[in-house]
Formats: sequence, structure tokens, C-alpha cells
Amino acid sequence: MPLFAWLSRETIWPVVIGTACFMASLLFGQPARAEDSELQLIGKYSERFDNRPQVLGNLLVGLSWVRASDDLTERPDPNFSLPDLAVELPVKFRSRRVCVKITSEDGRYTSQNLYDIPPGSSLAPKVGNHSKYGTTDFAALADEYVAVVGRITKDCQDPGEEAIVPSIDKRIEVSKPTRLIAFVNSKPEQISVHLMADGKPVESPFRCGDAGADLKSRVAFAAVCQADLPGLITTGTYQLEIDIHERFKTLPNLFTVALTAP
Repeated sequence: MPLFAWLSRETIWPVVIGTACFMASLLFGQPARAEDSELQLIGKYSERFDNRPQVLGNLLVGLSWVRASDDLTERPDPNFSLPDLAVELPVKFRSRRVCVKITSEDGRYTSQNLYDIPPGSSLAPKVGNHSKYGTTDFAALADEYVAVVGRITKDCQDPGEEAIVPSIDKRIEVSKPTRLIAFVNSKPEQISVHLMADGKPVESPFRCGDAGADLKSRVAFAAVCQADLPGLITTGTYQLEIDIHERFKTLPNLFTVALTAP
């Protein structure tokens, strides 16, 4: 075989193909976090799914990144997908543990489990599908919001946590989502939500609305609050302040959250 022909096959074509793949990723939006590492479940998967709603007492029920085009005035994606669920973990929290709690709006489905975070995990490792329920079962939640909260902690039973981390749906991770949504167990007209940095609010305020039109469905949380944060944050820890406005006083509630910059 002529030397030029051998070089063309062995050296030039791989470069051409590699360049083409790179350009395609730029043109068609390859996910920013391509690694699909997975959290390591500790113990047996704990979940509950029945028609007897479970009334919960947590104020902050969920925190999630979504696309800026998503709006709380519209109902959520009806296809909740546990296999595509991930939590966003800044580098400082690698090699720790995270407690992930999933709660449907009507309280029918709840799960709470502790996971090891692998040292070499990606920025947004998947939770993994350990549920005994399938697609048909989760289809029952088609008209429900599903809230997810991740807590950096040694034990799910520990009421405190080092930080709260947001969840993300891997199916929409074409680029870094910039809208942060908080699911709050309170009436939207009775609360105000702010993201604080160094004691000062981040410029973009949260807008709160009803979690659902049907009052009977609002068992786990009643308010969905959203804020657009493109260019307003850097990677680090923040304070999420949820103020409950009573008749004669305001009760502040602070949660430490860890976010990564868009």
C-alpha cells in the first residue's frame, strides 16, 4: 500500500471524523455534562406510593433547575422520569453523602434515600432508578408537580444539612438551565422568597404561584416559586430565604443552598 494512502486512512480520517463530531456537538447542542455517573444507593430503596396522601411538615419541599422557557403557569412535563433524575453537586461536595427526597404534589408518592457521592462523579450524577414502580405507575402523576430536594448530610434522619442542592432532569440538559424553582409548603400569597449572597438579595426576585388549580391536590406543597438567574450567580453557597407573612409578623426561614454558575 502506498505510504500516502496508509497515512490518509490511519491519520487523516480520524482527525476529520473527530473534527466533524466536535463541530456537530457545537451545532446541535451536546449536553454540557456528558458524563452520566450515578450516585451509590446506601441500603434498601425506601418509597411509598398509594392513594392515602401523606401530609408533610417540611417548608422547602423541592429545589430544581429548569429551562428558562418553562413556566409555572403551565402544568409540568407529564412524563416524570426517575431514570433521568439527577442532582447538581459542586466539586466541594464530592466524596460526601446526599439524601434525596422525592415528593409528588398530592402526597401519594414519596421516597427518601441516602447515597454516597463517588469521588469522580460528574457535576450532575443521576440518582438511578431503584424504584419497584414502573412507567405506568408514575403515569398516575401526569397532572402533578413532582418536587425533589437533595441534602448534603450524613443521615436522612438528621434535621440539619451542610447544604441543599438542586435537582435537574437530564432530558433537558442541553445547556445549563437558568431558572430555579422552589416548591414550598405554604400558600403563595403568604410567602416571599429571596436568594441571598453575603446578606444581600440577588437581583432577580422569585415569583410565586399556585402549585395546582385543584385545592385537594395541594397536600405536600401549595406554592411553586421561580427565579431567572442567568449571569447573576457564581458557583458557591447561598442563603435561600423564605419569609412567611403572618397577620402581625414575618417569620424568616433560611436554607443554605449550593449552586453552580450557568
